[in-house]
Amino acid sequence: MDFLQRDVRFAARSLFRTRGFLALVVGAIALGIGANTTVFSVLNTLVLKPLPFEHSERLVMLDERAPQSGNADWMTTSFLDFLDWRAQARSFEGMAAFYDAAFNLSGDGEAERTSGAGVSENLFQVLRTKPILGRGFTAEEGRPGGPAVAVLGHSLWTRRYGADPRVLGRTMLIDGAPYTIVGVMPEGFRFPEYADLWVPLRLDPAQSRRDRRFLAVVGRLAPGATLERAQAEIATVNWRLSEEHRDTNEGVTASARPLQEAMRGDTSQAALLFQGITLLVLLIAWANVANLLLARSVGRRKEIAVRGALGATRARIVRQLVAEGLVLGTLGGGAGLALGIWGRNLLARAIPIDLPFWVSFSLDWRVVAFVVTISLVGVLFFALAPAVQLREADLQESLKSGGTRGGTDQRGGRVQGGLVVAETALALVLLISAAMLTRSLLRLQGMDAGFEPAGVATGRISLSPSRYPKPEQQVALWARLAERVRTLPGVEATAVTGALPLSRGSHGSAIAIEGRPPAEDGNEPFALSGTVSPDYFRLMRIPVRAGRGVDASDRADGLPAAVVNEAMAKRFWPGESAVGRRVRFGNAGPWRTVVGVVADVKDSRLANPTLPTVYVPLAQSALSFGYIVVRTAGDPAAVIPGVRAELRGIDPSLAMDQTFTLPEVVLRSMWLSRLYAWLAGVFAVIALGLSAVGTYGLLGYMVRQRTQEIGVRAALGARPRDLVALFVRRGARLATLAILIGLPVSAALVRLLSSLLYGVGVGDLVVFVAVPVVMMGVALFASFAPAWAAARVEPSIALRHD
Repeated sequence: MDFLQRDVRFAARSLFRTRGFLALVVGAIALGIGANTTVFSVLNTLVLKPLPFEHSERLVMLDERAPQSGNADWMTTSFLDFLDWRAQARSFEGMAAFYDAAFNLSGDGEAERTSGAGVSENLFQVLRTKPILGRGFTAEEGRPGGPAVAVLGHSLWTRRYGADPRVLGRTMLIDGAPYTIVGVMPEGFRFPEYADLWVPLRLDPAQSRRDRRFLAVVGRLAPGATLERAQAEIATVNWRLSEEHRDTNEGVTASARPLQEAMRGDTSQAALLFQGITLLVLLIAWANVANLLLARSVGRRKEIAVRGALGATRARIVRQLVAEGLVLGTLGGGAGLALGIWGRNLLARAIPIDLPFWVSFSLDWRVVAFVVTISLVGVLFFALAPAVQLREADLQESLKSGGTRGGTDQRGGRVQGGLVVAETALALVLLISAAMLTRSLLRLQGMDAGFEPAGVATGRISLSPSRYPKPEQQVALWARLAERVRTLPGVEATAVTGALPLSRGSHGSAIAIEGRPPAEDGNEPFALSGTVSPDYFRLMRIPVRAGRGVDASDRADGLPAAVVNEAMAKRFWPGESAVGRRVRFGNAGPWRTVVGVVADVKDSRLANPTLPTVYVPLAQSALSFGYIVVRTAGDPAAVIPGVRAELRGIDPSLAMDQTFTLPEVVLRSMWLSRLYAWLAGVFAVIALGLSAVGTYGLLGYMVRQRTQEIGVRAALGARPRDLVALFVRRGARLATLAILIGLPVSAALVRLLSSLLYGVGVGDLVVFVAVPVVMMGVALFASFAPAWAAARVEPSIALRHD
């Protein structure tokens, strides 16, 4: 160990004598490692880190798919199907059902609204998470008519009750009904993703319908059971149910998939893709460092030759180079880790939505191990670059020539040129990727969402079923609230809707079209549905294309009416007028006459196609959960406190949450695209800067090596512009070769990025022409400075250069 310490001390002293070189190398390493640390923190959270449950790899999510719904996504299941699964499947140690909910809390302080869930009594046992105070639910509390009890989340307990341990046994009003608090869950526990309050399901099988699918199901595999076995078993149970209940379950299929996959969705794929992109940044940084080390090793050739002549073995010299790589890797890795933590924190602050409970960009052993691993690999790489050149060098010749010239210089120059080509090609790939993501974002921002968001504020309200059980009571509450909000200063219009645009809140169901026979395969037409009050389309400035929108004439005792969007009109009545046609939901609802056609409005992401949508008048449809929408003449956010006050004045037990302005809703719908473009842009700028430094360093090295030749050329009459052109052409040739290599690689990467792009692709000539032009311009600019330095060399000085 003593010799290692001596080597490291000597390497440190040697490197710190050339502080400019050290800063340049450590900076390049830090940028590469920092970028990778930032993205690896995301990858670690989304892919590698297990969910915060005991043996979370044993947890699976059970889903159903009903073809008659017209929806290709996995769906929730019915209470009766869940009971049959739990009774017949033997691959599970336990199985629990739940549904997302939002509750109005009152009785202790000001009313508030919180996210929660209705759960089967065994959910906490399946997740193997115990309350820190009190207990979970009992079997008796999970039965119909059982005691009304609740379990609090840690943040709700802290926020509303000051973390008082005497909270057990107290009564709180949930949606106006009294519940007894029996437990408090640990800090950080939330399931489903945002739940902070849990109540028992208390469903009656005798009153449940098998086609009412609203429950999600989580199961824990039994010891020795595999996911494949559970999947096969649940499919068998579902096949049996489809045979026994053809009217509701025919064609319904089931799936068991890891809970981690179900909760994390397709974000894992994007994280893996971006990790690959940032590895390109690391490769560019390493190529840059290798170039700098190669150039430095040429200048040290005489030093190394002298050490060899004094008895140092080749192994001893290589060991010293490894020690220098270790110093560089340690300094660069430490700086990169710090830079990565800063980048991770910046990234977390850039996310505009509330993250699920399991998302934590914490610094754990995986992140540290990743940084250490790539730093050690870098150490070997940094030592290998000059060591390979040393292996080829003739130390005796180096002593004779003074250590600055020789045949190895040409070979070293070719290696350095190859590294410059590689890093420039990789930089081109990153620049094209960033340009594609940016153009995709610009296309999204330029899209017409179908409504005018400026000046509009909104808030979500849920009516207590115990206080507003009848549709007419709900309609009266919404109408009263809209009327009172309309009188607030600055308010121009007020309306109510069951689902906001770009919020993925619309529900879908099978529909029947009058005059069209039922589908033979059971796949009935599918449409989204939305409940809206009069003035909604005018307030949102959604154009009416034919007929009229919802207005005051659509009363509860009037003709059942509907307004459809253009997508539905074109799909079901192409080339005809949709006004006057009739539709209904399912097979039992009333036939509704289409009274108007409105422009398409995006329900979910801007990039997603618009689905057929049917709007129903509020007066003709129950709405226990919805949004109050307000258009103002000034700042829309300023009206939200007034809306809250009016709601309290009508019913103090009600609360409003999810308060946003619609411009915020639009921005939130694009946050992932913005984040992808921002990340790729930052990495591309880093890569571009590193490749420019590499080109500059290589040509500067060439100028130093060819100083005598430059002097001869100048003495023989070469003009300064000829000498500049000599080296600029060299830079242009390297950049051209890099572009020829980078373009096909870029095309392949763009295809991989296709799921993140909208409206752009490999055929986008603007990007595939403009970016190489920019790349060439940067390479020529980086070439000019050393070329100009060569042109200014005095011939007399150059001829005496050793």
